[in-house]
Amino acid sequence: MRVIIEARNAFDRLIQRDPDHLDHYYDYAQMLAAMGNHAEALAKLNTALAYCPFEPEWNLEAAASYLALEDFERAQAFIAVAAESLSGADETALSGVRLQTLRQNLSQATRP
Repeated sequence: MRVIIEARNAFDRLIQRDPDHLDHYYDYAQMLAAMGNHAEALAKLNTALAYCPFEPEWNLEAAASYLALEDFERAQAFIAVAAESLSGADETALSGVRLQTLRQNLSQATRP
């Protein structure tokens, strides 16, 4: 528990020192999501996405958290933005795999 508190404090200090460095919000969100705190992760992601709404990795992270929260409509919306952003030369193999995995998970979760 102490390590989690220290990590949170470290991220809070990073953001306080450099609030315009949006990757801090994304990294913090990844940590929160890994701990299962998807609602708080989305709050951090939404801060970053407000400034850069088409960043594929951030949209994929948001989709994963919405999927974990069983908000399938929002998960689909973020998957769609990520897919559009990834189309073309910017697609990396890892992002493409993550996109396909999220699509499959969403499909399985919404099957009757």
